[in-house]
Amino acid sequence: MKKKKVLVIEDISQMFILYKYCLDNYFEVVHGKSFTDIQNLSDKDEVVVTILDYHMPGESFDNILDYIDENYINTKKVLISGHADSLGLEQKYGDRLDEVFSKPLDDYTKLADYLVELVGLEKVAEDSSSVNNDAELDKIQIDDTRKKVLTEKDIKDDLLNREFNLDKS
Repeated sequence: MKKKKVLVIEDISQMFILYKYCLDNYFEVVHGKSFTDIQNLSDKDEVVVTILDYHMPGESFDNILDYIDENYINTKKVLISGHADSLGLEQKYGDRLDEVFSKPLDDYTKLADYLVELVGLEKVAEDSSSVNNDAELDKIQIDDTRKKVLTEKDIKDDLLNREFNLDKS
């Protein structure tokens, strides 16, 4: 089954890698580093969620949000920004956004769970496509609830360890 697309509009590559790490099991994650990237992305109608950062160098958030509203018709919009006044942003843009989060998130794994729920994906069904009986399905559901809470530091450490291990090879 083809994964649904999530567009991450983020100028900081490390943040994109963090989102991709958390979402890749459920979605095809594409990166928009600039307004030009967003304009040039093909298959705009296949993007089910757009994650936006409030600060994009050289471009106003209002212009980006207007473009998303006009051209990404099937997308849910989630603002995740380090901007200190997330309540103010939610009040200003709340009617145009599906959710507003502040960086850093306490648990990045919850972002995947939230987006799966937001777009109505069957998470357990996708996770367990090769499961043949109810006992195995129950075990997967129990294991899923015991997932470790992942922080931004945990993910960065894991990525650094993987990179270090690749260098040793």
